[in-house]
Amino acid sequence: MDSVTQYATDVVEGRIVAGKWVRLAAERHLHDLEKAGTYEFPYVFDPARAELVFAFFRFCRHVKGPLAGQPIELEPWQRFIIGSIFGWVHRDIGLRRYRKAYVQVARGNGKSTLLSGLGL
Repeated sequence: MDSVTQYATDVVEGRIVAGKWVRLAAERHLHDLEKAGTYEFPYVFDPARAELVFAFFRFCRHVKGPLAGQPIELEPWQRFIIGSIFGWVHRDIGLRRYRKAYVQVARGNGKSTLLSGLGL
């Protein structure tokens, strides 16, 4: 199982504690996997596309703090966000399903690091 779907499964089954909106996003991911590629729902989840972005982050390095100079290792929740954005594509034309995302986490959780990697 890919890391994005694994995270969603862990959240839904209660192995990872998450708030209402994260649970709903995880449930949506799993529900969409069931109907992926059907006539009514032309999107499919391509874990390989998400993995390309994860691989890019391994080339990025922390620039300050105690981790300065070390490669960025994405946390499971970060992989879920990135994988959801880049992994869902139209089955016929390959364009991404999501073009915009709203990410809200508490201070000090690496929003700037995450979004700078996405910007690159």
